[in-house]
Amino acid sequence: MSAVTPFQSARPEAAPDRCTFEHPLFSRLGEVVFRPAEADGAPSLLMPLGRTTAALPLRSLQAELGIDSASSDGRMLALVARALDFVADLRLGDPLPVEVLDGAASWQPSALHQQLAASRLKLQLISQLGMDNSVDWGKAEPRAVLAAAAEPGMRLRLQAAYIEVTARLGFSDAAVVARLVEDAAHELGFVEALRDRLLRRVLRLMERVRHLATGLAQNLAGLELLSRVTRLTSIAIGKINARFAELDGQTEIVLDTLRSLETRRVLIRQHRDWLYCSLRGWEPILAAWEAAAFDWSDGTWPLLGRTYRFLAPRFMPMQEWQSTTRAKLHEGDTGPRMIW
Repeated sequence: MSAVTPFQSARPEAAPDRCTFEHPLFSRLGEVVFRPAEADGAPSLLMPLGRTTAALPLRSLQAELGIDSASSDGRMLALVARALDFVADLRLGDPLPVEVLDGAASWQPSALHQQLAASRLKLQLISQLGMDNSVDWGKAEPRAVLAAAAEPGMRLRLQAAYIEVTARLGFSDAAVVARLVEDAAHELGFVEALRDRLLRRVLRLMERVRHLATGLAQNLAGLELLSRVTRLTSIAIGKINARFAELDGQTEIVLDTLRSLETRRVLIRQHRDWLYCSLRGWEPILAAWEAAAFDWSDGTWPLLGRTYRFLAPRFMPMQEWQSTTRAKLHEGDTGPRMIW
């Protein structure tokens, strides 16, 4: 995910929902496309230039054309820059992703993830109200959560919980509480999906790499590469885990979540989008490992090298990365400088 865009992020209500500009230059450039630059991930405009394609960072484009950030084109550039975290590219007239329009998601979790989120939330509520044994359902395994939610008598306990919440929070009736719970569960369904689609898959990648190390006892160069990939993957897992930990910490007390759902919704969506953008960056690497043979094969070394080139610019400590980059420049190799 791109770090910080140079444009304002606020979207006025009247802003269009498609990629359109008023400045005549945009329509004169031919078949232009907005896409993150390959070199550094900066949101850029790509346009035909003879037999090649020129890439102009949106920051430079805005300055060159003298576009004010508060103008309609300035706001659109801001939206395009943010949109490129969620789509591969944009062309003139393309619809903008809903993430930058109203905060919703342009993708949907599976029915199972939605069910898991709803079951987890309802069980947590019942437990936190003291209506059953004090199990921390937020940390329980999915299979246990779904099994507990399907037990006989769950509906009656849930109805009693809604009545209790109605009295505690001063709502008009239990139906209001039921709608709030379903609304919160819908938002948290995305979190459950990303836990599966990102975190658990990166953890499996780490297990694969550690397994490969067992067959390289005498290969010092191979062990060094595996060690680097393992170390950087550990850093990545730490960052991903931190996002989930903050999310879980902010939503674990169900009464507080229901009391201030709109505030919590903003937080959930911020983390959801960060995790989803991270998933988009990880997806090619994760898919390649999932398609690869479990043990050593002819494709293992190229895949390890590709994985290291993906991880290094994103997760290597800055001082170490700068030192590595300088060494490569000295050798005539510019090396990758990707971000997402």
